Amino acid sequence: MASSDTSQRTTATEAGGARNDGVPKIIGLYGIPGSGKTWLLEHLPQILDEDDYQFFDGSAEIKKVTRGGLAHFKTLSEHDRMPFRELAIKSIKDKCAESKRVGVVAGHFMFWEDPEQPQGTQVCTSADLATYTHVIYLDVSADMVAQQRAQDKERQRKELSKHCAANNIMFCAIPIDRASMLEKASQILEDFRGHGEEYNLSRAEEALDEAVRIAGPEIKTMLVIDGDKTLAPEDTGKLFLNEYYGEQYQDPLKAIFDAKEYTYHAFRHIAMFYEETGGDAEFDRLCQRVANQTSVHPEFNKLLQEAQQQTNVGALVVTCGLKRVWDIVLDGLGLSGSMKVIGGGRVADSYVVTPEIKGALVVRFKNRHQKYVWAFGDSPLDIEMLCEADQAIVVVGELNNRSKSMEAALQGAIDKRGLVAHQLLLPPTAPPRLNISSLQEFVLSKYTRDKIFASPIASLSIRDATEKTASKLLTSPTRDSQVQGPQLRACHRQAGWYLAIEYLTDLLGLDEKPTQDVHGNNTTGYQLQSEQNTSIIPLMRGGEPMAFGVNDAFPLATFVHAKDATEIKLSHIANSSTVILVDWVINSGKSILEFVKRVRSIDRDVRIVIVAGVVQADALGSMSHLISALNVGGEISLVTLRTSARKYTGRGGTDTGNRLFNTTHIA
Repeated sequence: MASSDTSQRTTATEAGGARNDGVPKIIGLYGIPGSGKTWLLEHLPQILDEDDYQFFDGSAEIKKVTRGGLAHFKTLSEHDRMPFRELAIKSIKDKCAESKRVGVVAGHFMFWEDPEQPQGTQVCTSADLATYTHVIYLDVSADMVAQQRAQDKERQRKELSKHCAANNIMFCAIPIDRASMLEKASQILEDFRGHGEEYNLSRAEEALDEAVRIAGPEIKTMLVIDGDKTLAPEDTGKLFLNEYYGEQYQDPLKAIFDAKEYTYHAFRHIAMFYEETGGDAEFDRLCQRVANQTSVHPEFNKLLQEAQQQTNVGALVVTCGLKRVWDIVLDGLGLSGSMKVIGGGRVADSYVVTPEIKGALVVRFKNRHQKYVWAFGDSPLDIEMLCEADQAIVVVGELNNRSKSMEAALQGAIDKRGLVAHQLLLPPTAPPRLNISSLQEFVLSKYTRDKIFASPIASLSIRDATEKTASKLLTSPTRDSQVQGPQLRACHRQAGWYLAIEYLTDLLGLDEKPTQDVHGNNTTGYQLQSEQNTSIIPLMRGGEPMAFGVNDAFPLATFVHAKDATEIKLSHIANSSTVILVDWVINSGKSILEFVKRVRSIDRDVRIVIVAGVVQADALGSMSHLISALNVGGEISLVTLRTSARKYTGRGGTDTGNRLFNTTHIA
């Protein structure tokens, strides 16, 4: 076998010789005469499993479908030869579809039968272009072919590449010599055979899992940082092209993205381009030169150097760019031992990083590994990652050196997906994106680094009034089936006022305020501590009457309506030191914890107090566990009028909202 990687081999085998749509994978093997196609066709079956592949010589297949064989075929005009060429490729496709194996076909794109002819004759048919899913072009070194063929080679390669692009065929021109030809061709073939979007995601997830394993179980917070124009101001992709082409060139990466946008297929095509840039030694040399020109922002260097000393914080570069470049950059900073890179670039990396992959990896960090994620990115490629992170930081560079499309992408994510993010200006003199009210500024100072390094684990403190005599009086009418509508809303409002006065004042503290008594003398009054900086958010609609009672006790607090957690905006709690979430009934705690998570995504440090009328007893333990699992951090308290051993979900006449608003008849 070409690969010794067991996991890669297993996944590739499961992929089989057909795409998801059942169309067989047919790989064309091209190159000018003398490039080694026939030699490869003879030797590849010795190292590749013939249960996975079928090998075809194009000329031999034409002979099979032509009455009179090749001798007769050669007597025909080029126009009359075309039907037999098309019949041959159709026969190959049918055989591969039946066997469910990958077809490898050694073929010809052009012939130069007349040495005086300035242009070769294209013999690749429209049927070939409709059948091939991948093409490998053997871009052999000059000493392997006659010098007079050098011009032919370049012309054929350009024309073939153009036709592949027009027909959505994955094209890879591999620069090889005789010593590396077999190994390199087999590596590319195995990659073509097994690769797909599911496989790509699984390989990226394996890389993440390995990074988590190396970091160790004590890591609770992960810093996920983009590379180009985030970790450093440079675009390493452009630097690589400058090194490879020199100063004058047409950007092939831009052409690919313009045609395919930021899709899996686009990044796979780019990986094939990087295969063309040279053998492993040459590619590594180019990456080293690029790394030498890449300077990590001092603010990030300081953050990462300090993070390296923390036992509970890990860091990872997740880049759509060249993994090898960032490996070298981190090694130069002494960070390679503690900070890994998830990125692609070459077939050997086995996966490519797309915007969707970035988002999926953040989700995996949070859900599979229970990590609290800070994400740093600068462009639309990072939007998925930023939306999924617990804390999203948009890095903003100089006006002439940053993504021109990021403003629109950011605004769309804020408006449609409820993204809450901060912006980090690097350098600090860079003009901000959008506006500071919708994208607050974030500075990498000692204070914010300490916030990042602080433990994200929160505990739930509980104050339960069940056994209080006042609670027993207040809950009695709320349990009476005859009490509904305005009367029930008044009872809930009284309960909210009671819990605010009896418990929240003790929990949150009081501020003195100057006042005058009835005689006009100055005296001291009291109000809730930082009452003007307190936000009350009911879970609609059952929590609203009780929340009004809390607001009666704290009239200076802000009252925020939100039908679901995503409707809570930065502007609602931007100046809040405390957020009070109110719901009458908490059964499992999942709904209220969505609000907790949302508030924490906006402000990691704000004090959160949950006020409830009734909490199902088992939910108290599960909520504590869920809050820890959420990695939401900060102080969280729960105040409840009573706990109940009964577990039920109200419906119709027993639903709290229907009883409060007399909507039982339309439930």
